[in-house]
Amino acid sequence: MKIEIDSALAERLAAGHRAEAARRRAADTAGARASEATEALEALLHPIREAILGYCPSVRFLQEADTRIAKVGPGALLWTWAVPVGPDGWCCEPDVRPAFDVAAHAEIGVKVLGDADGNGGADHQTGDRGRIHSLWYCDAFEAGRFEWAETGFVVTKEDGSMFPGEGIAPSARAPGPRVAAALAARGGTLQLGYPFIALSGEDARVEFAERWLSWFADAILGEFRRGMLAPIDPQLGDWRRD
Repeated sequence: MKIEIDSALAERLAAGHRAEAARRRAADTAGARASEATEALEALLHPIREAILGYCPSVRFLQEADTRIAKVGPGALLWTWAVPVGPDGWCCEPDVRPAFDVAAHAEIGVKVLGDADGNGGADHQTGDRGRIHSLWYCDAFEAGRFEWAETGFVVTKEDGSMFPGEGIAPSARAPGPRVAAALAARGGTLQLGYPFIALSGEDARVEFAERWLSWFADAILGEFRRGMLAPIDPQLGDWRRD
């Protein structure tokens, strides 16, 4: 027996069905992008691991939580797996929210480690102990086209000057309201500290691998220097803006 119901109730039921269908489509899309991000990150990191294995047979690979570490002498190259980001990953007001989405994030970094007795771990003149960058699987450069991008952040004093002797900088950040404010140049002590760059294309991938391998070699040889750090104006970036 077919039940005749009020038209308003019928529309509410239909609206509920449409909402559930939209949620399922969003979940399917997010799952597919998370898989894409993992595969693309593996392809990005594979040449780095292969080069380390080929030229540093003494390398030790370690696992700490979700971080993979390649260690040779006092030098360590570290990276994390791709972590999915929800649809509201920015968690901020619309006027601050960046005009792109991040589907997953990861980190890559180089550290200078001390020995078992706690000696070393930083350049004796500069205090540099390493740098860690953010990797975001996002559509920052073309709406709807997701790719891995790289950037890094620095924490400054209230007057905008850098903290002297900060050992690890730039540092990595996951998407969030404070990062959104930094990208929107809204002030605050968290600021962009490394250019926001796309990692798609053969030239970009080669440059990425060679740059991190060079920093890793510097850490192994005790020659790691970050060079001059300064906040970068995000308005100079070329990621997509509405």
